[in-house]
Amino acid sequence: MTELGFVNNPQVQAAATDDFFITVSDENLGMLDSDLLIVLPIYVPAAEVTDNPVFQQIPAVRDGRFLVLDSDSDISAAFSTNSVLSVPFALDELVPLVAERVN
Repeated sequence: MTELGFVNNPQVQAAATDDFFITVSDENLGMLDSDLLIVLPIYVPAAEVTDNPVFQQIPAVRDGRFLVLDSDSDISAAFSTNSVLSVPFALDELVPLVAERVN
């Protein structure tokens, strides 16, 4: 996403570790507010995220500026694979979804 010109929310960046993800508890979900929120739930169904009333209160979510990609989606799988073939596919699929939400 940084290659597309996006930057992390400073609160999210401050919580970053050497892992490629951060865990955010319900009481801290507000830190996820941003111009665009992309969530890739790992080992949980997307509905577990989207049905959460606290998640629904995040301004980016209320405004429709978010994507939740199931771990079994083609885009999520392509990003996870991170190969010379999968990344262009993921970008081709993801960019239009992002454009719909930030315009």
